Amino acid sequence: MWESNLGCFRFVWLLMRRATGDSADQIKEFKNSLLVFILTVAVLIYFLKGEVDLSEIVAGLVVVVGLLIIYWLVNFLAAPYKIFIEQKSKLNEYEEAMVPKLEISEPVDVVEPKSATGKAFRTWRIIVTNNSATTIKRCCVKKKGLINKSGYLSEIPGLTFKLTTDQPKLLSDYEYQKEFDLLPKNSESIDIACLDENDTSTNARVWMLYAIPNANKSAVRAGLPLNEFPHILTIEISAENVFEPMGISYKLDINDSGLLRMDRIS
Repeated sequence: MWESNLGCFRFVWLLMRRATGDSADQIKEFKNSLLVFILTVAVLIYFLKGEVDLSEIVAGLVVVVGLLIIYWLVNFLAAPYKIFIEQKSKLNEYEEAMVPKLEISEPVDVVEPKSATGKAFRTWRIIVTNNSATTIKRCCVKKKGLINKSGYLSEIPGLTFKLTTDQPKLLSDYEYQKEFDLLPKNSESIDIACLDENDTSTNARVWMLYAIPNANKSAVRAGLPLNEFPHILTIEISAENVFEPMGISYKLDINDSGLLRMDRIS
């Protein structure tokens, strides 16, 4: 007999959890409300037992309890639908998170020495971030176009910019990493251009930081004279599992103080 009662108790408890949304706080609130209700009824019966017919009180209680049971049953029967909606929402969120998403930061400048407040050896970078829950494969940052103030277009598009972590001691023999994988929520820093702003000679150059060995001695024109600025640089960020490459344009310029600037324009 007690096993049957225990089974009924478990069923009622499950019903209560389903009807209240399976929330610990809601169940606690329900238990407290039920206790207050029972105590209130007991007090009313005690004080009104001589003035009100006890059968009327019992009948009223039956109606109230019946309405509560109907309410719980409706919520219990609706629980599978609620669970379906919740799970569908979670699935949609998961699928959305699994779509590869790249985010490109605003340009960031780094100076040497770090304490410099004016002219320095200045390097401009961008930060590429994987804003999804899936690994982005074979990510690559390339020059799509470079136009100087005279409208001259660089004759060698498609050159890859180097990773900040690639700092070779022997330039001529170094094999740069041109592609990289990005784990979820991870970032990679990419060097774009640099200038020794204290160099006032006619040989001063803004160096485009391509991932090619010994760029200043190669056939690629990586060093740009200061009198050819500003330049409009368009870069392209692509990856194996990103559907469409991202194209972003920047203005590279030397300001009135002789400092190298890199500002996003699109």
